[in-house]
Amino acid sequence: MMFILYVTSGGRDLAERLALQAEEARVLPYSEGAVAEAFGRKSPLVFIGALGIAVRAIAPYLRDKYRDPPVVVIDEAGRFVISLVSGHLGGGNELAQDLAAYLKAIPVVTTASDVRGLPALDVWARSQGLVVENWWAMRRAQALLVQKRSLLVYKEISGLELPLGLEPTAWPETAQVIISFRPGLGRSQALRLYAKVLAIGVGVNRGTRAEEVIEAIETVFREHDLCLASAAVMASAWVKKDEPGLYEAARALDLPIKFFSREEIVSVPVKKPSAAVVAAIGVPAVAEPCALLASGAKEILVPKVKKGNVTVAVARSSSPLLARSAGL
Repeated sequence: MMFILYVTSGGRDLAERLALQAEEARVLPYSEGAVAEAFGRKSPLVFIGALGIAVRAIAPYLRDKYRDPPVVVIDEAGRFVISLVSGHLGGGNELAQDLAAYLKAIPVVTTASDVRGLPALDVWARSQGLVVENWWAMRRAQALLVQKRSLLVYKEISGLELPLGLEPTAWPETAQVIISFRPGLGRSQALRLYAKVLAIGVGVNRGTRAEEVIEAIETVFREHDLCLASAAVMASAWVKKDEPGLYEAARALDLPIKFFSREEIVSVPVKKPSAAVVAAIGVPAVAEPCALLASGAKEILVPKVKKGNVTVAVARSSSPLLARSAGL
């Protein structure tokens, strides 16, 4: 929900006009309570009035650009739409441009990358589903991009287009940005971005607890030098749909979970079928084929590993699984 605050009756007319084009908006007279509520909800905040009033109003609530909601200021005449706070990550620049287009006003965007026609790395990373490991390096990389107009990028993900100013390199040691699914590549000061390209196939014995599932997955990732931030989805067999431990583990790892049918699983060839699994549910394996099905890959990255009551396998997609996993 967007909060639209006005100071005068003239501002109220403009606020009500803006509310008509918003999906969900609250039009309120300016008050400290309204500002506090907007920040508490992390809702976009639009001020109709003087820039100075808006600055003083939000100052006590500002934390950092990763947590602050976007704040946009519009003069009462509707001539200028200013992106004030959280222009990139919060979407303030985009909101200002959208509102300016609606009002036929002039958008005012002052972030360095935008005024120089360069990409905002944080916005681009989010749009690609990339997970940032070191935010301090994001600030450093953005400053270098503005100064030098180019950055060297080492990426292990083929299906990922780089924006203007990011140039590929074959050597991680020379890169200022690392895009991978493995931890620790390249220089320590490089910006590290993890791509959502890994699918985790999981088989469990009846009644296995979530804690054991999580421990098994974390152990396998650690033993095979994989980063859990690159995990995009968990997958298992149709017969495991009633296992609470799987759902709880997926929720704890912040992953969607998908279950594949018998027909889907048997369509995937496996190198080492399990006689026990065939006898139990009529398919040659669970973890490996489910990982392959969820990733769209042809080859398994980590063959099945048994950890107590849990079997884990990992497959790697050639491109981020963001779009595909979103619907699971």
